[in-house]
Amino acid sequence: MLALLPSSLANATRADHEPPAWIEALIGEQAEVLTGMLGLPRVPFIELVHMGPTDIPGERIIDARATRDKIWIDLHGDWDLQSVSARQQLVGNLAHELAHVWQFTLGTATESRFFHEGFAEAIAIDLLTQCGAACGGSPTTLLTTQSSHCTEALQMGALIAQRTELADYGCGTILMHAAATNSGSSPRDLYQAFAATDRTERDFLAVAEKFAGQPFANSAFTFLHNDHSVVPGQGVMRRLRSAKL
Repeated sequence: MLALLPSSLANATRADHEPPAWIEALIGEQAEVLTGMLGLPRVPFIELVHMGPTDIPGERIIDARATRDKIWIDLHGDWDLQSVSARQQLVGNLAHELAHVWQFTLGTATESRFFHEGFAEAIAIDLLTQCGAACGGSPTTLLTTQSSHCTEALQMGALIAQRTELADYGCGTILMHAAATNSGSSPRDLYQAFAATDRTERDFLAVAEKFAGQPFANSAFTFLHNDHSVVPGQGVMRRLRSAKL
């Protein structure tokens, strides 16, 4: 049976595997804040489930997905203790899934997973940066984590040939965040322009050139297509951000 989440978020639900009360309250509170920041017409339905412990003591895992009007959040592991790191993990994930809901307001997501997930995480980082202490997330942690993932992906050859989470989430985030930073625009502004196209790689590069300039678009192409496995990944990302790759 599904029941109403005990918060002011009336259109959120939870299942029999009840998560700790502090998580229910946090998700309800932050969903309203972030939904407002995104300009969504309503808070989507949120199904929050605690799937139980894992084999590793203290481990915390979140499996989540979103459609245009609903978010599923499955928690695995030890979520009983309220901590700063647990809160940051939850809020960061929620911001990412709400970014997906916002993406769906611009039409069916026909772009590749690299662009879809990369933009969602870049939007989440931007949201949490704007929200600051009121949300209690950590945009710095999100960016650092995805930078580490991208470093691993770059060691596996050209990104354009990969279909891995390390490349899609890690390097996708790094590219979209760099494009927004170089253009002085928000990731949402770039995605909105991208969503008005056929959402191909060529379309992204055209949007990147329009917003951030040709040197950055050229660097973005090199970032995607060249094999960087024999050079330090941090150096590759640094040159991308400076539009000198």
